[in-house]
Amino acid sequence: MEKRKKLLWFSLLTVSLIGIGFLLGMFGSALKPPANAGELSPSIDIANLEPGEILTRDVNYEAGGKWGFRYIIYKNYESEITVFGVPLREGMVNMPDIKWWRWGTECRNFGPTMKNGKVVPQSQFKCHDHELNTWFAKENVWDLDGNNLGKYTEEMERVKFSIKGFDLILHMYY
Repeated sequence: MEKRKKLLWFSLLTVSLIGIGFLLGMFGSALKPPANAGELSPSIDIANLEPGEILTRDVNYEAGGKWGFRYIIYKNYESEITVFGVPLREGMVNMPDIKWWRWGTECRNFGPTMKNGKVVPQSQFKCHDHELNTWFAKENVWDLDGNNLGKYTEEMERVKFSIKGFDLILHMYY
C-alpha cells in the first residue's frame, strides 16, 4: 500500500512538472515585453529643466474628453527628479475627496508656491484657488515629496519613469 502511494505521488509530480514545462514553452514568450516596448511611451524633453523648476504635461484619456491626466515633473534643488500624476476634470485638477479617485472640487491653480519661476523651498503642493472650502484647504496639502500633510487624504501618486539622454520617458500611471 505504501509503495502505491509513493508511486502515485511521484506520477502526479512528474505529470505536473511536464504540464508546467509545456505551458511555459507555449506561453513563455508572452511573459517577455515586446521588442518595441517603450517606443510609444510618452517622453518629455527635460534639457532645460533647472533645479527648483516644475514642468507639467496634460494628456487626455480620450481626445477632447472631459477627463484627463497631468504629469508634474519636479526637479528639486539637489537635481533629483520626481514625477507626480494628478487627474484632471475639464482641464482642472480634480482634487481628492480623501481618495484621489473620488471626485473632489476642481482646482485651477494647483502646485507648490512659486517665486520667479522656481519652487519656494519648504512650500507645499496645494490648491491656490481662493474659493476652496476650509476642510479641503487644510486636508489637501502635500509636501514636495508628495506626502500628505493632512490627516485623511492619500499621498500624491508617483509615476515611474526613466531618463534617456535629455528625455524623461514616462512608464505610464497605471
